[in-house]
Amino acid sequence: GINAEYGDGRFDTSFVLRCTSSVTFDLSYTLSYTVTLGGKSYPCLARDTFALHSVPPFAETISLLSTRGDPISTLVTCDRCLVVTSLTAEHDTSIVISDIRYDIDQTMFIDDETQARKEFSLTRHNVLNDCVSVQPKASCQWASIGKLSLVWQRQGSVQEATTTEVSLPQVPVVALPVFLSCSMGSCGSVFSPIPVTLSIVNISSYVQEVDMIAEQGDSFMLAGHKHLRCKILPNDKEHLQFHLIPLKHGLLTVPLPSVKLLRHPDIESAVITNKLIRSVFIKPRKFVSSG
Repeated sequence: GINAEYGDGRFDTSFVLRCTSSVTFDLSYTLSYTVTLGGKSYPCLARDTFALHSVPPFAETISLLSTRGDPISTLVTCDRCLVVTSLTAEHDTSIVISDIRYDIDQTMFIDDETQARKEFSLTRHNVLNDCVSVQPKASCQWASIGKLSLVWQRQGSVQEATTTEVSLPQVPVVALPVFLSCSMGSCGSVFSPIPVTLSIVNISSYVQEVDMIAEQGDSFMLAGHKHLRCKILPNDKEHLQFHLIPLKHGLLTVPLPSVKLLRHPDIESAVITNKLIRSVFIKPRKFVSSG
């Protein structure tokens, strides 16, 4: 207990509260004291409650990328994607990240799961990036990739390490009945036609009806056939051939075709064209002096 006379000032007491997870909770405390007046003691009691919200001293950003580094929102069966985690400090104290573990769902394969990771000191002046490759096993409407566990503690702290769990994104998984590929050169020159061949294969066990339209974009002109609509038998292939004529020089973005599967209207064109060539290098046109 504390004995205090009138005018002695203030008396403080403190305690350490350690949270092992991000949670919102109510903290209640009770203050018991006795007031002595005129030789008589009067017991008093004060109670109060306030809300606390515990957050880790870092912020995490999780994104899904294709193997070429493009953001994706839909996974394709038997196709790998990268789960990229970025950690940034939210506190001036240095944070030691001692381990990063991925608890991947049973519907997924994971690569490099046993790769050893070194301790990393996270401050406001740096960023910790980590990635792992996953691949869906089977098609389903929605797939939860799993959870990410981060083991950390403040640098110089005598307390044991804390484990923070973060849920990985939920994404749709589709099984594509066709496979689309593109054959074209990796470079060209301004105003020189570049031959392009789009090949689509039916990898399902039933007939597919395909509607494919080639686009020219803002940096090219298109010459040749631009529209293909046909029925493709199982294990059969169809081609769409045309030429792209570049109007500019430099590293140009190749326009992606628009592909519709009439038996699968829910499958977006961006999912089918995800693995096509995205860029081509175009050299300036050479001018020869007549003199």
